[in-house]
This record gives sequence, structure tokens and C-alpha cells, in this order.
Amino acid sequence: MNWLQTHYAHVAGYVRSMTPGSRAVAGLLLLVIVASAVYLHVCPLTVATESLLGEQALAPDELGRIQLALADAGMSCDVAESRALIPRGRRAEY
Repeated sequence: MNWLQTHYAHVAGYVRSMTPGSRAVAGLLLLVIVASAVYLHVCPLTVATESLLGEQALAPDELGRIQLALADAGMSCDVAESRALIPRGRRAEY
């Protein structure tokens, strides 16, 4: 606990010695760092889905048939931009 109080006093003294403008800039930089860390934690870096048939666009009736066939097999897929999307890394199962 003494270690924490010592370091807090050191940092507080350093911040008090800064000009108001440099305090504002340091505060904004700290805010950007915290917001970036939260963003990286919340938003995944990789996409959770991949296209079943690569970049090939499908007609609406083809997408419907694919969804029905997968439903019969006990699987599901999402549809976006005329593509059937499946969970990443499970292509062999589909």
C-alpha cells in the first residue's frame, strides 16, 4: 500500500507541474488509449463468418435451396449480399 501511495504522490506532483494545456493533451491521449483498448476488446479483429462458396454471388432461389438443405441437415447459415455465410473454421462440416 505504501508503494501505491508513493507512486501516486509522484504522478500527482508531476501532473500538477504541467501547464493546463499539456494536462488537457495528456488527458485526451489517455482517453484515446482507454477508448482504443475498449474497442479492441469489444470488437473482434477477425470476422466470425465466411462465405460458403467463396466470392460467388447466388440468386435468391439458390440461397433458399441452400438454407433448406442445411436446415434438413441440422445446420444453419446467414445470408448477406447474395452469399451464404457459415461460421469460420467449420467449412469442412458444411
